[in-house]
Amino acid sequence: MTAGTLRGRLALSLSLTLAVTVMLGGGALIVSQSRALERQLDASLRAHARSEIETATDRPDHLAHLHNDTLDVSGTRGETLSLAKYAALYAGDGRVLAQTSTFDRRAPRWNPRWMNAAFDLRASGAPLRAVVLPMGAQTEARALLLAVPRGPLDATVRDQALIAAALLAVAVALATGVATWLARWLTRDLDAIARTAREVSHGDLDARVGVVGGVAEIRALALDLDQMIARLAGLVATQRRFVSDAAHELRAPLTSLRGELELALRRPRTADEYREALTRAHADVLSLAALADDLLALARARTDAANATARVGDATARVVELLRAAGDERNVTLTAAVPEGLTVRFAPRDLERVVRNLAENALRHAPAGSTVRITAEPHERSVILAVEDDGEGVPVEQAERIFEPFVRLDPARQRDAGGTGLGLAITRELCRAAGGDVTLDLHREGAGARFVVRMMRG
Repeated sequence: MTAGTLRGRLALSLSLTLAVTVMLGGGALIVSQSRALERQLDASLRAHARSEIETATDRPDHLAHLHNDTLDVSGTRGETLSLAKYAALYAGDGRVLAQTSTFDRRAPRWNPRWMNAAFDLRASGAPLRAVVLPMGAQTEARALLLAVPRGPLDATVRDQALIAAALLAVAVALATGVATWLARWLTRDLDAIARTAREVSHGDLDARVGVVGGVAEIRALALDLDQMIARLAGLVATQRRFVSDAAHELRAPLTSLRGELELALRRPRTADEYREALTRAHADVLSLAALADDLLALARARTDAANATARVGDATARVVELLRAAGDERNVTLTAAVPEGLTVRFAPRDLERVVRNLAENALRHAPAGSTVRITAEPHERSVILAVEDDGEGVPVEQAERIFEPFVRLDPARQRDAGGTGLGLAITRELCRAAGGDVTLDLHREGAGARFVVRMMRG
């Protein structure tokens, strides 16, 4: 586990955080205990100082004096320690009136700031802890200094510091172990996600992360990745099917065109025979051109969405006029009922193509003597345009499939039934590009099909 990886950085940061926290906590504990020991020693010194003040003037002449004995103080474990006593009596002018023999020479020079204070002092070459209390008025002495060596106190603090350092080392080791384990636990699911991403990048679209048991955010990431891979697999499958269908659709007219040309070139023919062959070849070229136009329209449907408005009445009127001859040939009437001034957010050319594709599809399936109806109704923020016929209709299970490219439902599967199989696919793409959609009305009563286009009002 290197520091450059997420797991390494996470483990390092957690370890450092825990180590610093333990160090700060241990240091604060040592300082707190040292202060507590000092306060305990100071309290004991003050108690002894008060006793010393009472015995310092017990002579009949009331001259202040000191006793060269030891002080018994309580240790950190409740034991009694006998410590050397350092004591001195000071007059009002700072003179030393009396001192214990523990001072090698003279007691420390008087400092007015010592009165009623506890402090550290160095005298006779040793560090001392001292307190100073005022004397009574019945004697010349005005202050008593009482001190003991700091050695036992400092030794106790050092022992506690060593214990704390040992505990700190153990705590840091445990913190490092816990941080490493926690980093592995937090990132183990990321390894599965990364592994799945690599498999997908190598072309395995069946790879999935699956269920992970980590934190909620990583579970959500794994689920999103699996859903994205599933959608990607669906898109790839659709693309492959589209390419296959497009190749199949192109092969038929190309094969027919090639056959016509090879047959015409096989032997000399009359002018009428050449004309007939060229006429059939021209029909195949027109079929190829129509297919190429539809493929281009399908490819551009998502990229040519324009922020424009179009009049629904103008588009339907042009479509009715354009398809009137085709309707007469099939003995089918094409009508349009659209309110005046109804506008939608749609490119005019695209809206006309949508209406024409739906109308051509309806004419192709409408029985002779029937009517294909184009209607439009305004709603609050949208416009509903419907194209319906009285043909055989569409099975419910095929309601979505008919919008896929190159799908022709029986009995309209043959090419001579008209269309390239891209009309409804182009219609849906154009509608969705403009913020709307087109669906098959599954609740229509009676025979036939009713296609509903929902568009945003302009």
